[in-house]
Amino acid sequence: MTHTTDVDLLAHPAPNRSALAARGFVARLSRSQILLSDVRRAGPDAFRAKAQWPRTRAAFERRSPGTERHDPLLVAETLRQLGTYLPLRCYGVAADSRVLIEELRFDITPHADGDGAPRPYQGTEVTCNAAVDRGPAPPGADRLRNLALKVSLSAGGREFARADGVARMLSPAAYRAVRTRTPAPSAGDSPRLTPVDPGRVGVTRTQDVLVAVDARGAVRVAPADPHHPFFHDHPSDHMTGMVLVGAVQQTAALHANEPNLRMRSCTVRALRFTEPTPPATVEFGPDGRFEIRQRGTVTATGEAAFEL
Repeated sequence: MTHTTDVDLLAHPAPNRSALAARGFVARLSRSQILLSDVRRAGPDAFRAKAQWPRTRAAFERRSPGTERHDPLLVAETLRQLGTYLPLRCYGVAADSRVLIEELRFDITPHADGDGAPRPYQGTEVTCNAAVDRGPAPPGADRLRNLALKVSLSAGGREFARADGVARMLSPAAYRAVRTRTPAPSAGDSPRLTPVDPGRVGVTRTQDVLVAVDARGAVRVAPADPHHPFFHDHPSDHMTGMVLVGAVQQTAALHANEPNLRMRSCTVRALRFTEPTPPATVEFGPDGRFEIRQRGTVTATGEAAFEL
């Protein structure tokens, strides 16, 4: 059986080439999920970008009427889209290449959300100042293979977050070669899971829940909606970084029994692909350290800090 992946869908010719370019450069199929509205070069390896955060997924979390907080997942997604767009659009990486985000971190500035005074949804347009580090080119390299990116995010003239990450570029053939070496799921890899009430993890809809609990009480990465417009905009053959960051956030809320817990900073390092099955576990240790584990193997590690 042949599985269609995001590489196949995003590389397929479409009648509207400009729409294809906009989607392909940020690995999104739906226009409503494209955050970047303008990217301009500001120096040899510097860029200034505008990101339009959608109001359908609130650009701010509301703690009380008129009081908003920046959405941590949109900080991570803005970094991810820039990390995909810049190599493909500005550094000559082949359009059909697969861009893998190997490290992602962000830090929302304390009190950057203001003093709690009522204010409108200002700041849905986010300004991003990005700096790229291409690093030394390997001997004989004919194309960019790795890229480090640092981004500051501001709204209304005020910086509210910093983010950085590392991306690796693979040709379609190289990517498929890597994926064919991944072991197939074995029998007995489907534990019985208990759904989590949305209110326990700080979301309002069942579709937004990304975790479930197994018979041992372990928290598993188990998105309730496999077609979620933000987390699953297009088919993927592995669990994406955005799903993992969201699952870490919801796991922390469950452990603390505090649905209003918000991720203030997070670092994720992908050690290998996290597969859709069996559902991976999210395990927290001291000082906010966490591991995502599948079949006894750690697939991602990181640290996170939270606030109310």
